[in-house]
Amino acid sequence: MIKKVKLIHYFIGVLFLLSLFNLTDYGSDKKQQKTIVILSINDLHGYLDSYYEEKDLDGKKKKIERGGAARIASKIKSIKEEYPGSVLTVSSGDHYTGKYYLHYRGEAINSVLSRMGINAATLGNHEFDKGDSELAKSLEFCTFQIIESNVSINKDSPLWGKFKEDSIIERDGIKIGVLGIMTPEFPVITRGGDSMRVNRDLEQCARLRAKKLKEQDAADIVVALTHIGLDNDKVLAEMVEEIDVVCGGHSHDLLKKNEEIIVHHPGGKTTIIVQTGRYGEYLGLLKLKIVKKRIVGHIWEPVLIDSNIPEDPEIKALIDSYRSKLPPVSILTHLKEPLDCRADLVRSQETAAGDFICDTIRDYFKIDIVFQNGGGIRSDRIIPEGPVSTADIDSILPFENQIIIMNLKGKVVKEALEQSVAALPKPSGAFLQVSGLRFTAQIQYISQELSMGKDGIPVGIKIPGNRIVNAEVFDSMGEYHDLLPEKVYRVAVNSFIAAGGNGYFMFKEADSFINTYITLAQVMKTVLETKSGISPNLDGRIKIIQ
Repeated sequence: MIKKVKLIHYFIGVLFLLSLFNLTDYGSDKKQQKTIVILSINDLHGYLDSYYEEKDLDGKKKKIERGGAARIASKIKSIKEEYPGSVLTVSSGDHYTGKYYLHYRGEAINSVLSRMGINAATLGNHEFDKGDSELAKSLEFCTFQIIESNVSINKDSPLWGKFKEDSIIERDGIKIGVLGIMTPEFPVITRGGDSMRVNRDLEQCARLRAKKLKEQDAADIVVALTHIGLDNDKVLAEMVEEIDVVCGGHSHDLLKKNEEIIVHHPGGKTTIIVQTGRYGEYLGLLKLKIVKKRIVGHIWEPVLIDSNIPEDPEIKALIDSYRSKLPPVSILTHLKEPLDCRADLVRSQETAAGDFICDTIRDYFKIDIVFQNGGGIRSDRIIPEGPVSTADIDSILPFENQIIIMNLKGKVVKEALEQSVAALPKPSGAFLQVSGLRFTAQIQYISQELSMGKDGIPVGIKIPGNRIVNAEVFDSMGEYHDLLPEKVYRVAVNSFIAAGGNGYFMFKEADSFINTYITLAQVMKTVLETKSGISPNLDGRIKIIQ
């Protein structure tokens, strides 16, 4: 009996000592616990000013103010004051569009981003829309690091030496390794030129950089800034467990509070994926709980940027100075009903906006057919009825693409239409708004697949599609006739797809190629100012059978 009592006392003593050890260890962990804050933006698209959205509130339509770089800067500043020395501010690209870019190229946007306190960024495809020379000039106004891990630059390019493959940024004693990944679609959707190459093997590039950051540079955590879209972010996070956080862009997805994507790896390791939508409506706020230099927890709570946040006076003054030198806005005409320019629609179906733009071009140049890729119609909003200004047109057609007129055989027109519907039902920038013809697509049929040459540039058709089940061309007498394979048609397209953009390699093989040196926006402004009012509508020229 005495032995049993002594044995019980022994175990009690052991348990007591173990509890003291655990308490000591817990206290040590608490002492070592740190909070690292990652603030992120993506796809600003030149929205330095706040903008208004129409919302239904209590049964009434009200205009709600959103975004604005001065308010984003104010929030960044307040968070830095709350977490001194612990904040990393990053960008995932696509900021170079809109009125400030049209007039100032990258000066205004990069000056504002630099003053806001961006520390590191990966670029989006739109940063390359004007080629490497213009981008190099724009980057002169950046004070933050540009990180591109899967982009290589020729030595004769003005971009040579402008990018880093990766970087180590320290916050509160924690080494943060940063890498950047560009979309593999780059050769198809922008104008980088021959001076740069994008490695399409995202997994290999990301793993190489992440391992290097952790093993050679002793990074405690690795953050990937990506401009590849949410679907690709998920794949990348699943394949490269060395990445701790992915701050994404390109697909304009808004992952709201507690909607971040967590990828679980064998052994308990996780990768956190976040993205903040578009136009600066939200500032990404990711708080990482760090113990012994490892992430043990996190909170994702993106901040809505609205009129409740005060404007930073310095950034407001800077934007005001740029705005004051913009060309004056002129009223061109009036919309008699709202015009829907939302991206998902212009990239997947016939729209009144697409019909009107293409019809205007066809009437202006007196040609047979017009193609306009949906990705070239921007604004991504419903323009309300009322006055239409030059600024509205610049927001809808911001890329300064010139109109190219070419001769195409009917069989090439058919190939172009197959390329237009190849991605459906998923929206795609390659989807064509049209004039001068009508067509029907059955998307349950085989989609066209392109064969890729060096660096992912389309060079031919690998699998012919048969989704276009009917195509007819409108003639001068106002009647439709079958699209004839060997007949030559006069076709107008914008200079981006004329050069093979969005996979339209077939346009580069046209028999004749006339550059009008007139932009889409210029034609629209010229025509609209002669009209007292417009009321674009649909006529059923594009039919999609699911």
